[in-house]
Amino acid sequence: MNDSSADLTVSVTVGPNELVEKQVFLKPHKPVPGELDILCCVELRKLFPVEIEGYEIVDDKKETLGPPVPILVSAVDFKAIEQKVVKHTFKIRGVPELAQVVDAFPINVKEKIDITGTGQEFRENVKITVTFDLAILFSVFRDGKNKIFTRQIYDLYCLTKFSVPEPEEGTLVAKAKIMANSPVCVLDLA
Repeated sequence: MNDSSADLTVSVTVGPNELVEKQVFLKPHKPVPGELDILCCVELRKLFPVEIEGYEIVDDKKETLGPPVPILVSAVDFKAIEQKVVKHTFKIRGVPELAQVVDAFPINVKEKIDITGTGQEFRENVKITVTFDLAILFSVFRDGKNKIFTRQIYDLYCLTKFSVPEPEEGTLVAKAKIMANSPVCVLDLA
């Protein structure tokens, strides 16, 4: 058994009322190094509450019923999208050396908005930090079967900056989408 990822089976013959102790020494797995390009897309909107008039309409006659009703909606005053590619190198234990990255899924995605300046229209005055974890699927062909391994990497982040006119007015809303952009596994250990 030269393969360090091979399963280990130990057989011991024991008679009735016999107590046997067997020690097994396992060779530890080397950590598997790899690299992922993670695409972080962040959309920032600045919203203002606006009151508009609405009417109740009868479908058949297309007539309004009663007086106008005030409806509160959000109007978009500013919208921007920023993309950033973050390279993350990792070392994972408990995965065979020949394993390939199949896919990666972001989980626990959170956006945090910080206003770093006020009133400056052409300076980056809003910072958005997106924190997330990444679940990675590995696949290896062993013993005539494809075996799947999953591992999770914690506390990853990406940082984007925006130039927003008068960021202290209105409400800032950020939405992030994280994608594993072209997973590349660096497994050439020779």
